[in-house]
Amino acid sequence: MKTIIQKIKEEKALWMILLFSVVVRMINITMPLLEGTATRQIRTAMVARNLFLQHFNIFYPSADFLGPGPGYLVLEFPFLNAIIAFFYKILGGVHEWAARAVVIAFFIGTCLFLYKIVKRLFNEKIALISLFVFTIFPLSVIYSRTVMPDFVTLFFSLGALFFMLKYAEAPEIKAAFYLSSLFLACSLLVKPQSFYMLISLVYLMYRKDNNKFILKPSSWVYIFIGIVPIGLWLLHGKSVHTTISAEEFYNFKPDNWFLLKLLWDLGYYKNTFMIINTWALSVFGFILFIAGLFVKINKDKIRFLLAWLSAVILYYIAFNTHIMYQPYYHVPLLPVAAIFIALSINKIWEHKVFLKKYSAIVLIIGLLCAASVLRYALYAYIVPKGYRHIPELARTIDKMFPDKDTLLVTTLPDGHATLYYAQRKGWSFTLPGNDPAKTEAAIKLLEKMKAEGAKCFVSVCDAFFDKSPDFKQYIVKNYKLADKQEGVYSIYLLK
Repeated sequence: MKTIIQKIKEEKALWMILLFSVVVRMINITMPLLEGTATRQIRTAMVARNLFLQHFNIFYPSADFLGPGPGYLVLEFPFLNAIIAFFYKILGGVHEWAARAVVIAFFIGTCLFLYKIVKRLFNEKIALISLFVFTIFPLSVIYSRTVMPDFVTLFFSLGALFFMLKYAEAPEIKAAFYLSSLFLACSLLVKPQSFYMLISLVYLMYRKDNNKFILKPSSWVYIFIGIVPIGLWLLHGKSVHTTISAEEFYNFKPDNWFLLKLLWDLGYYKNTFMIINTWALSVFGFILFIAGLFVKINKDKIRFLLAWLSAVILYYIAFNTHIMYQPYYHVPLLPVAAIFIALSINKIWEHKVFLKKYSAIVLIIGLLCAASVLRYALYAYIVPKGYRHIPELARTIDKMFPDKDTLLVTTLPDGHATLYYAQRKGWSFTLPGNDPAKTEAAIKLLEKMKAEGAKCFVSVCDAFFDKSPDFKQYIVKNYKLADKQEGVYSIYLLK
């Protein structure tokens, strides 16, 4: 039996790790939403602000970068956005630090579920190691404080897994079974990409009842509760984007997420490995993760972990177009990777004689590990150089165009952020580059936007504008320069 002192020590260690995690994520919490993946952050924050300003119409969330219309953006269910908007209501206005705090709260909930899952599988020691590793992954530090739904969906995914694991081990706890299905439903609503967790959940059903689980009515009730809400939401979204906001309809096309040809493209694997080996796990984390795959553990436990890992691999394949370029798409790997890393660390820790004998080498490796994590984790607190001027640019626009109804055309990256901070509606514009056909199409699109009411064209980052020389020449020749910060941004009047 565990002594009271041991239990107190365990709880103290748990809360110390969680407190450390919160403190690390509260640093510079009032900074603009321009670090990490700025465009994705701004989109989430924009929808939240519009919910706050437009009486919480959660069935028709809207964005400001889709022109003068309603700008409906019905993709993920606006669960996080609505909670942020609720706190804006309580605080009497838009406070971005509050939006970050909401995401941090979900991150702490995710940590607790991970701890409980690992403790149930192994013991307190491995659970604490897994938790600590999970909290210091570079991706974890960066994206658990950004205004994005990734750690919200991870919270619900791990919740679904924890309650199903609890039910599989204690079938008399029926509430755990249905709580799991509700958490699955919320996970899929927040991000439909989290469907991969179904593999782990179905494995636990199979482990409990073998093939009989297929015939059990409760299994189908579980699937119904978990999947029907997101099915209905996606049908609603497709309908809205087909009839009202067709600009965003590409999100419902399969080739936006998956391309078969990438599976035999060496570049896909190279890019994916680079992100895992740096932003996600770091070099040493990746080595320990691989080593953890070979640690001998109970068959049921390794099968469960491999089912979980297989689910993540399926996710990597299903969303390969985003996996190879977007670091935040690797967040689902972090919990299961943290467990395998913890198994490695625990195995090394058991060889205390070896550790004492080579303590200097172990210390050096530990310092290198810390350095490799900090190398990327520090990006959580830094706005990239090319984005730092955006709040100032937004203030300039506000002075030049006092009328809040002035429509803008703002270039990507990051037109979304410019519109958000200027509190204007308009269009985010993709520059054509050097391609003549794309340049011609971009000119036609700009003229169409002008006809629909656009009053100015904003080159948000001139470094990118310069890479579209023919298009830039067209703008310079046909429109008056209203303001410019050399080498930073340019504003042209569309008259």
